[in-house]
Amino acid sequence: MYMPILLGKQYELLAVRELVEKELIGENILPIIDPTSISTTLIKTLEVCSDDQFTIGILMNSDYSDHFDEQLEQLKEDSPEQFEVLIKLLSENNFIKVYDGEFGIYDRENIENSIILWRPTNLEFYVEEDSIKNNIRYNVVSSKAVEFDKVEHNKVILSDPFIRKSRNADYEGLGNYLFSEDHLKIDSLSIFGSSDYSTVGDINPNLGGGPARAVAFHLLYFNPNNQLMINHYVSDSNDDTRNLALKVMEALEKIIECPNLTLLHTDGLSQFRESYEEKRNRGLGKYKQMSIMHHLELMNDFFINLQ
Repeated sequence: MYMPILLGKQYELLAVRELVEKELIGENILPIIDPTSISTTLIKTLEVCSDDQFTIGILMNSDYSDHFDEQLEQLKEDSPEQFEVLIKLLSENNFIKVYDGEFGIYDRENIENSIILWRPTNLEFYVEEDSIKNNIRYNVVSSKAVEFDKVEHNKVILSDPFIRKSRNADYEGLGNYLFSEDHLKIDSLSIFGSSDYSTVGDINPNLGGGPARAVAFHLLYFNPNNQLMINHYVSDSNDDTRNLALKVMEALEKIIECPNLTLLHTDGLSQFRESYEEKRNRGLGKYKQMSIMHHLELMNDFFINLQ
């Protein structure tokens, strides 16, 4: 099983929604959404997941925004009708509550059948009482946690392998490199699944940025050993912020010419190819969506073939 942790922003949510609508991911993928706000896109995504009985998790106590319960209270005041729709969706069997470790353990009344996220800083709060740990559906544990082996029940290994650069142009020098092999550790070391932050990384969504001099797309592929590799496709005309459409086409051309992607066929990758063929700039947010879609579909296919 693969559990991507995604911010509840527009294009991350649209990536999940489109894949579910097209039935391109299934029970091997369980997205965990870190909601930056309760938006119509979030509600619509939950509706699609509910209609398809596709399992999805919501982080109830985000580091980057108000806790989800607080957002719900505000929604109840601002839009009672949307509040009622969302409460109904959250009561469906396909929805799972996800808690940060420290907060989750202290909210023991709601911990049953939930997912607990254990970062290196909060694993000290892990409770080994059978009455608690046996009620947890999955323990998503950071690979950097010193006491990683302490957790034995339904453990999912969490890593953040995306190397984030402050400038898009700096991705050019990275080449292709190993992104993850956590999926190969499943069934060993008591590991049930793998988790990461996809091709975005664990970033603060409140940090904004100005116009970019360069465009960079990030795509994954499996090497012959089933290790997950990443390559960055960067534009060439990066001296200033002018002519974004040209920069997009330059980066897209490198995707088309990349031999590591030639034999890959995912819906997300097909949309990159269509953009190049049509010479159409779909907007940088849309390309981020397509990159995430490609990653999730790759992982879904990997686990299907593993069975």
